[in-house]
Amino acid sequence: DTTAVPTTITRQLMLEAYDTETLLVDFLTELAYWAEDEHLVFTQFDITRIDKTHLVTAVTGGRAPELVKHIKAVTYHNLAITKTAQGLEVTIVFDV
Repeated sequence: DTTAVPTTITRQLMLEAYDTETLLVDFLTELAYWAEDEHLVFTQFDITRIDKTHLVTAVTGGRAPELVKHIKAVTYHNLAITKTAQGLEVTIVFDV
């Protein structure tokens, strides 16, 4: 329940990757690390730059009162990024 998460912490994130899939995995891995290490959950994303290999964003959120499930890893297994009429659709598998 993200409504219980305060929006008091902002972190800057700049990532560069070989391709779009790696960029997505790296981004989600950063978020999973902060959740595991500091119990930080981010609910607001201010993207200032994004292309196939670069991402610059500010993420805002706070410490979650409780994390019920923990993500061990973000995987490439069955990873798919598909362009649709509405935008992009992503399929990603987490190791929990």
